[in-house]
Amino acid sequence: ITPAFYCAVFQGGVLEHTLGQKPQGVRDVTVRDVPLKPAALGSIKTNNYLLNCLTAMRARELGGTFGILVDEHGFIAESCVLNASFVLLDAEGSKRLVTPTFDYALNGTTVRQVLAMAERLISEGVVSGVEQRNISEEEARSAVEVFLTGGDTHVYAITHWDDTAVGSGNVGPVACKVLAMLENEAYYGTSEHLDVPYEQVTTV
Repeated sequence: ITPAFYCAVFQGGVLEHTLGQKPQGVRDVTVRDVPLKPAALGSIKTNNYLLNCLTAMRARELGGTFGILVDEHGFIAESCVLNASFVLLDAEGSKRLVTPTFDYALNGTTVRQVLAMAERLISEGVVSGVEQRNISEEEARSAVEVFLTGGDTHVYAITHWDDTAVGSGNVGPVACKVLAMLENEAYYGTSEHLDVPYEQVTTV
């Protein structure tokens, strides 16, 4: 296998994302009859999206949007092409942001950026803590916010999960702040920004 890089550039609003707006609220469902990716595909970035497509298709059939996958141990894995994050209340009623491990999910760049922003999220009082660990489906369903991240600046807030409202049933403040911080870093930040020599890029 030879590693390669490819990039698709779209003009216009193909991804339906408008800078500065709050995250889109979506209804989603648990998808149980589409298998998780095997480790070889789940841990590397490839263009094999068959199981991703089947997950999304099944989610739509069930009245959802992207689908939420649960692993064989009962822990939340990921969505079709997005990582999941959960805002949980601790014993003192403080909000903690928790995202599943990458054992059964791609280590997405967007959710890793969210984890990298942990110190700022805490210092600004958005949450009291940020952690990455296994989270059971039962615990995840107690979340006051659930959102999916991917594509650098895409955040989708799950307002209803399997027809049950998540928290208030509206887009929550943590998801809004995370999206604002991701947008700010993407457009005005300094980390992982590279100058692309477009004059040397081959187009097809």
